[in-house]
Amino acid sequence: MSTVGVPSFRRPASVWGQTATPVPASPLSETIPSPLDKIGFIFLILFIFFSYSRVLEFFLTGLRLQLVFSLLGLAAAVVSGRMLGCLRSPITLWLFGLTGCMLVSVPLSAWPGASVGIIMDDWSKSFILFLTIVPLLATTSHVSRVISAAAIGSAVLPILALWIGEYSSGRLQMPAGQYGNPNDLATAIAMGVMLWVAIAANPKSHKLMRIIGVLSMVPLMLVMMKTGSRAALFVLAAGMIVALANFSMMARIKFLAGITVLMLITMPFVSNDLLARFFVIFDGSKSTMDERMEEEAIGSSESRLYLLEESVKMTFRNPLLGVGVGQFATVEAADARTEGRRGIWHGTHNTYTQISSETGFPGFICYVGVLVACWRSLSWVKRMNWSYSHPRKTEIASTVTALKLQLVTLAAAGCFAHFGYLWLVPAMAALVCGLTLAARREFSQLRPAGAAPAARAAQSPGLTGPPRRLIGLHAQARS
Repeated sequence: MSTVGVPSFRRPASVWGQTATPVPASPLSETIPSPLDKIGFIFLILFIFFSYSRVLEFFLTGLRLQLVFSLLGLAAAVVSGRMLGCLRSPITLWLFGLTGCMLVSVPLSAWPGASVGIIMDDWSKSFILFLTIVPLLATTSHVSRVISAAAIGSAVLPILALWIGEYSSGRLQMPAGQYGNPNDLATAIAMGVMLWVAIAANPKSHKLMRIIGVLSMVPLMLVMMKTGSRAALFVLAAGMIVALANFSMMARIKFLAGITVLMLITMPFVSNDLLARFFVIFDGSKSTMDERMEEEAIGSSESRLYLLEESVKMTFRNPLLGVGVGQFATVEAADARTEGRRGIWHGTHNTYTQISSETGFPGFICYVGVLVACWRSLSWVKRMNWSYSHPRKTEIASTVTALKLQLVTLAAAGCFAHFGYLWLVPAMAALVCGLTLAARREFSQLRPAGAAPAARAAQSPGLTGPPRRLIGLHAQARS
């Protein structure tokens, strides 16, 4: 993206507790969705809600509603004619590159059949989900509504966990499904917390949504503490650092005070053993927790370090193609057997080394490329939003920050969990890609503060070919 003639941007009014002089909104011709588009978007909202809440994993399971929503949404995306538009985004190109790395690694995989099964069962569905979501996001307002649906789903998840969840070694987890592990459940909760932080901090959010956001923080934090996940605390801290960077000083004080109150409310409902487990992060030699739980906590840290070292070694032994999708545990166990010891038979506990050890450095580069492209796209939308008088300026600013918090949360969670082939990153990338393309369409109708922003709107990050119509409109406006 060219950096010639970059103007000085200023923040929109009333975003993240800050004030600024309001900018008159420019007229915007909204894209009028067809009836089929509206139906497809409804199915997308339902799919996102149930994906974040996981309700259909335990209720109405025989109806396969999640599959129905996804297939109907895919049909609407195909008919919309906007599916090819997402191919212009670098996010899509990086995802295609990652898919190619997975496929190329199959012939030399340690277990080709199992690798094909993971690609078909996990990654193909995640990639199709990406191609489904992007075309259904016709406007920037659509992205905001999807984020609200995800937040509401995240508010339902902790209630569901407290209702039907079970305890393993004193740690809360779902009885089955994607979050049948305390660490995975805690990661999902951390993502929900960041979504509600973005919504509650936006003064333009609907009052009811802000109230729900504040109230949902109690069960969200309670469930996170009951999982006993130390990694989730680091993930949450990373997201909070980014959130605080966007707050005014007064908003930061309110935010930190709210976190303190939440901790005081939830800590009495958490066992002493779980509270002591968190302190193993800093001191593994002294603890007041149950002896068995203490051994498990220390052993968990040691096994994570071992798996990290093994995955890095495996990456450098197989730098081009890796050992095959999903085959780290198989190869680790085989190596352990040749050395006369027992294998752990566990994943890498790290998404980055999962991708690098199983698809090689090319796959790792593509995965990181997806994250970097998402960040660059969001930064571009944020800059353009400052320089254009968009009628939904504050809403777009809030949407950008919510997605940035999700991106940071997933990037941090990737250091402690392996979810490289699941839907989490592709779904987040789809929202970023959809927002970027919708914003580009809408900004092309608005008059910028100067000529330089027009050039920047024409060259959003990695989008091929400057839109001639956009340049022509600004040329007419200047003349």
